[in-house]
Amino acid sequence: ALRVSKQHLRNAVKGLADALMIVSEPFAVAYGVDALLHTMIIDIGAGTTDFCVMKGHYPTEEDQRTLTNAGDAVDEQLATLVRASHPDAQFSIYMVRDWKEKSSFVGEPPGPVVVTVQVGARSTQVEVTGEMRRACESLLAPVSETMLDLLAKVEPEYQERVRHNIVLAGGGSLIPGLAARLTEMLDEVGGGAVRAVDDPVFAGSNGSLALALDASDSEWEELEA
Repeated sequence: ALRVSKQHLRNAVKGLADALMIVSEPFAVAYGVDALLHTMIIDIGAGTTDFCVMKGHYPTEEDQRTLTNAGDAVDEQLATLVRASHPDAQFSIYMVRDWKEKSSFVGEPPGPVVVTVQVGARSTQVEVTGEMRRACESLLAPVSETMLDLLAKVEPEYQERVRHNIVLAGGGSLIPGLAARLTEMLDEVGGGAVRAVDDPVFAGSNGSLALALDASDSEWEELEA
């Protein structure tokens, strides 16, 4: 699947660029925050959550994982849960995404989550605190399982370093409480630390720009006209 995606990218830019370099989103994040060694990057985007263990060089496919449990999946689950609790409510997936971006959380709620929906022609406020928590926490099981699986494949002498240097990026890293909950889940393997990058939305693009500026000519793939 990764090879097919790369070929699609090549075809998309052919005729628009003379050369390209294809790197994974987590690698771009790692490059931008200078975390290329003994680090795990977990990039929670809209369509996918991408994992990468950094070992000081460009990662192999064995160092990476991709899940479809990501932002869009949270939106869809939240919409399903709200429809089940409030069958007369009318709302769009864009409204759901806005609710999530404003009120998402993992763990104990900071307060009630109240949103506005349409019931017939009337705007009505409904509480969706429980639904928001369940939707956001649906990320925990698949993300933690993949995180622990990748950790188990790190060389034993470096596992502790990687456990204490796990970095969240992407829009999903903005969910309050997510990094803390994943940190707690590391207790079963000896403890660790998960933190979010300072600029999760642009960390990947900033890293890509830095990488492009630093790359030598030999690291670029020339495209046929």
